Amino acid sequence: MDTTTNSLTGLSKAWVSMRMTNSYYVANKIISVILSTALACITLSYKPMIQEYANAVAADPTSNENEEAYKFIYWFLFIFYSFQAIDELIELYAVYFKREKGALGLLFEMNYFLGLAVSIYIAIFVFGNSAPAIAEYAALYNWLVFQMIILFVGVALSIFIYACMKSMQDKLTRKAVHVEKSD
Repeated sequence: MDTTTNSLTGLSKAWVSMRMTNSYYVANKIISVILSTALACITLSYKPMIQEYANAVAADPTSNENEEAYKFIYWFLFIFYSFQAIDELIELYAVYFKREKGALGLLFEMNYFLGLAVSIYIAIFVFGNSAPAIAEYAALYNWLVFQMIILFVGVALSIFIYACMKSMQDKLTRKAVHVEKSD
């Protein structure tokens, strides 16, 4: 630990220490790659069920269910998670080998816009529709509900982290002002 962290205590000291050590960041990126890849694979595993569901809805002339929405959502959800895994892999490479992320990495950063759009569409779909009438296809809807839970947990964690960072910044600013006044 160098002299810049000697005046810090508690969470602030731990945060600065972790930011100065690449091993924590590399571990974070490895976990992110694994998580994104797993979510992409799980989403892809629903493809046969979506096709069966579309055939079942098409075979029932009285059905008013929207199987095309499921195809659309699952396709873009898979693309989002796949690109997210690639983006995390590029960041892992950049950190591990101390290289620049490059233009390709910046291209994959645009994936966040796709994630935002898919999240909004899933929210509209989940709040506007109920589970499929055919019970064996309820897992399709449940996976989208799980995506909504991930969204809400992510928003809550973002607010919590923002509050922690703001608190640390305010303490640091007050400490710096207090030191200036005492000089």
